[in-house]
Amino acid sequence: MGDLVFEVVRAAAVEHAASPSIALTVAIAAPGMELDGVLLRASVRIEASRRSHDAAERERLRELFGGDDVWARSPKSLLWAQTTSLVPSFTDAATAEVVLPCSYDLAASAFRYLHGLRGGNVPLTVQFSGTVFQRSSTGLRVVPIPWDRETTCVIPLALFKDVIDAHFPGGAVVGLGRDVFERLDAYRRSAGLRTIDEAVNALLAAAGEERVA
Repeated sequence: MGDLVFEVVRAAAVEHAASPSIALTVAIAAPGMELDGVLLRASVRIEASRRSHDAAERERLRELFGGDDVWARSPKSLLWAQTTSLVPSFTDAATAEVVLPCSYDLAASAFRYLHGLRGGNVPLTVQFSGTVFQRSSTGLRVVPIPWDRETTCVIPLALFKDVIDAHFPGGAVVGLGRDVFERLDAYRRSAGLRTIDEAVNALLAAAGEERVA
């Protein structure tokens, strides 16, 4: 059986999703093959080393990659998502979708990196594995997809920001432990504040006054 070839041909927001998500449309080329299906696994990594970062971005990304003294030596490949999908039977070619979560709790490191950028494109590597199913004269053949199947692509940072804005207009996603949120909400109530934003602003103002003092 010949090799499958993968290529990301489109990136778009997932419409009507319960949480912010981006879908990569992957074209699968299998020339001359009639397949009964593919169990496709995809691992998507952000390859930060493949783009430049200005001084402001490097400062915002210090938590991930360290300061200037270690920036050049620090690893800059971040796992964004690992997905599994079933591609139905096809001949010669098909497409599949790889869904990337954009909420903080599902992809914390990826979210922090994307939030730290100011513009441009985000370089990705998509690695594929899984199983191919094909009928033959002796029955059903089950063949693993080689581990070296991968493709690269870029997506615009603006797409990520648009997806977040569509779910949280004018807001940002912050991952808090439940106990921390409950303490923050208790402070809001005791201080007579209406919203969590007001509570955070009050705490930041108090912290600023203490530092000045």
